[in-house]
Order: sequence, then structure tokens, then C-alpha cells
Amino acid sequence: MKGTIYLTGHAHIDLSWLWPREETIHEICPRTFSSALSLMKKYPSLKFCQSSAQVYEWMESYYPEIFEGIKKKVEEGKWEIVGGSWTEHNANIPCGESLIRQYLFGKRYFMEKFGVDVETAWLPDTFGFCWSLPQILKKCGIDCFLTYKLKWQIERMRPPIPFPYYLFWWQSPDGSKVLACHTVGSYSERLDHRYADIMMLSQIEELKRVHGIDQLLILFGLGDHGGGPTEDMIVKASELKKREGYPQIRFSTSREYLEKILSTADEEKLPTVNDELYVKTHRGTLTTEAMMKRENRRCEVLL
Repeated sequence: MKGTIYLTGHAHIDLSWLWPREETIHEICPRTFSSALSLMKKYPSLKFCQSSAQVYEWMESYYPEIFEGIKKKVEEGKWEIVGGSWTEHNANIPCGESLIRQYLFGKRYFMEKFGVDVETAWLPDTFGFCWSLPQILKKCGIDCFLTYKLKWQIERMRPPIPFPYYLFWWQSPDGSKVLACHTVGSYSERLDHRYADIMMLSQIEELKRVHGIDQLLILFGLGDHGGGPTEDMIVKASELKKREGYPQIRFSTSREYLEKILSTADEEKLPTVNDELYVKTHRGTLTTEAMMKRENRRCEVLL
């Protein structure tokens, strides 16, 4: 079988979900990042990506040794900063100016602290996106956008109508467009189980079926409560690299993969989506906790 599987270590971190923010600051982030740094030392080919300027700022403030370790790996090209925003933000409820400032402050921080101009928006766990977002991203110096949950289109008593694409141009009403990548699998894939090889084969076959493309990005590592890649996952991937007839396995940054897709996007004739990106499954997030949404808007106006 031909094709290439790009493996990028990843640790999705919900800054506050089923635990308090202090747990994220003093347990999840330092544990996750220390683990990633240790694994990079033992396995030099490993590449790891992390979004959200906020988590870096926490490390800078509370755990400077970890922060310095991250800076070193960024310089070596092994630690990839993604997202460009301050957090992995909601993309429907905040006003346009709030979205712009996510990237203004996020990109400014990454440039000042790491000398990195982030060009990939990173919102794998956000539940829907306003139609103006490509225009905002493009004017903030972002040309690629990664997400995941567009396939979550479940509606009670009706059959799901899944989002049809994994790679596409997403275009705003003004004509601005970004390359959108909807990962075939989760943003927290496990490579340490007995069927990992079959899982990766099925994903590359799915991408070929939909787009005729045999270049697949897989984000692997424990997520939500952090964690990231484990040694067992890296060992499993290294074993698959040696398997005859298996797709080529590459530890890479997500940007390496996206640059590859960008370089062939014209000849691949990727589809263009001119619309908002709606997620039915979690549409309740747009209506629940109305007081919080009202106060958020009031604060936006006051600012």
C-alpha cells in the first residue's frame, strides 16, 4: 500500500471542564509538558504540538524550567506551536472583535517569547464556526485551519447527515479562504492498542475514498485532561515504520503535513465550502447558561 501517515504528538487540554483551573495550571500542564520533553529526549524523532498561549504563559509564570525546556525544543523544530490564539476559543458566541483579539494577543505572545509566527488555527474541540472566521483568520496571518467535530451531526429521531469533507477550502462572504483540515480520526488517537495498525489503515483508506489523497495526518496522545503521547505509542509507531507494505510512517509537525496539502491543493481540486460550519450534536452550547452569555456580551461592549 502506498501513501504516507504523518504522526504528530498532541495533548488536547481543556483549560476548565470537569476540574478547576488550578488543576490545569499546577497538574495537567506541567505533567503533560514534562512528559513530552522527556520523551523527546529519549526519542529524538518525536514531534509534538501544543496550542493556546495561555498554557505557555502559565508555564512561564509558575514553572520556568519547563518553559525554558519548551523554548529549546521550539528552536530545534521538535515542539510545534499551533493555534495562534490565546485559547481554543468558542467561534460562534463571541463578537468579531473578540475573535480578532484572540489572535492579536496570542500571535503577539508567541512572536515575543518564541520568535514564531503561527499560521495554523487550531480548534479541534469547538462546536461550530461562524462564516466570517476565514476572513478574520486570513487577515490575522493564518492560512490553515484544523478542526474535528464537524462529523458530529446527530439529531434526535433523524438519521445523521455527516459533514462530507476532510480537506477543503473554507471561504468567507468577502472571498477570503483558508485551507481547512478535518482530521479523519480524533485529535487524541491512541496508538498503543492492538488494532492501531488497522485503525490507521482504515483512516488513510477513508481519505482516499473521499478525496483521492493518500497523505494522512494523525494526532496521537492522551487528551482533554492532558497527557499527550506515551512511550508505548511511540514504540508501536516505530514498529510500523519497519512493516513491509505498510504506508510510510513519519513523525512530523502538523504544518509539514498542511504544507504538503497546500502544495498540491490546486491539482487535487479540493472542494470549497461557502457557509458557516455547524455542529448539530452540541448546538445546546449556544443556548444554555444564558446569563453567562449575556454577561460575556456585556463585558465585550464595556471593553
